[in-house]
Amino acid sequence: MSVKAYAFVSARIGAMRSYLLESAGIKSLIDAPAWEDAVALLKDSEYGRELGKLRSPDILDIEEVLTKSLLRDYEKIISSSGGESRKFIETIGRRFEVGAVKAVTLGKVLGMSREEIKEQVIIPFGKITELRLSKMLETESVEELVESMRNTPYYTPMRKGLTSLKEEGTPFSLLALLDQHVYSEILGAIKSLSERDRKDAKRLIGTEVDAKNLLLALRCQNLDEDKVVKLFIKPWYRIKENVLRTCLAGNIEVLTSKEFPYLKYVEPGLTVYRKTGSLTELEMGMKKLVLNLNKSMFHGDRFHIGVLIGYLNLKENEIRNIIAVMRGKKDNLDPEDIKKLVILPGEAA
Repeated sequence: MSVKAYAFVSARIGAMRSYLLESAGIKSLIDAPAWEDAVALLKDSEYGRELGKLRSPDILDIEEVLTKSLLRDYEKIISSSGGESRKFIETIGRRFEVGAVKAVTLGKVLGMSREEIKEQVIIPFGKITELRLSKMLETESVEELVESMRNTPYYTPMRKGLTSLKEEGTPFSLLALLDQHVYSEILGAIKSLSERDRKDAKRLIGTEVDAKNLLLALRCQNLDEDKVVKLFIKPWYRIKENVLRTCLAGNIEVLTSKEFPYLKYVEPGLTVYRKTGSLTELEMGMKKLVLNLNKSMFHGDRFHIGVLIGYLNLKENEIRNIIAVMRGKKDNLDPEDIKKLVILPGEAA
């Protein structure tokens, strides 16, 4: 698209971005003496108008307000865009649909109740309407849930994933197939963009794909290698198949090579993983990488699709941060422990 075509949506995103909380805002929430103080601070933010309608908002109320704010911003960007960029952002929005499907699916696999699953902040979006979501939650088993998804794009990957679930006893394949489905659509949609937009979109989405593929490889080291390889999102971006296969075989030292493109982001997490087997730190490192890349889209001219994608991802990161902080406050966690759960805007190095 031309500069003229991006002028309006870019200006609108500039205004929306001014309402995002800076590092100081997140730190203030973390340092608030108690839950009630954190809620009061949040009511003074962009989210105050909706929170102010609730007399005593609990954690689920806050999560719903935040998530709906993200969806509203997504819809604002869609309505302000046109042509292939609009179609592409609509395709990206299917990640929200898949997020709802994955949350219900995992809840059913784990035997959670309807109320427990709803606590995962499931918001209807796109083809996952309020009615369909209600029917999904009412199903009694994973098998029944999969059958309820007939006549949706997600039935085929879920049906295939159900077979793997029964064979392997873990939900990794089922959830990975849903990711594979939606990211394949997104990567395919990149081809319709202009040359400049194609470059930025490929870089942003490709890095997300690398992060998902890498974490899948590390989580599935005890599963059949050839089966797991079929779950990866393709085409490969910077992390190629041979590196992922090496990780699957249990050799994570391949990630410490100077040739590995994300070395500085995974090194701290690898140290923790070697000692504890936990992937949490490594996952946070990859999220920092993605956040940093999205922030870079605002450097220089802003008349390209990277600004649209970048804003949505920055907003999503802010919401994840706030939810993590508020849950920490509700559970009376120490501020230092809460800090470990967030990625502050100014710290994506």
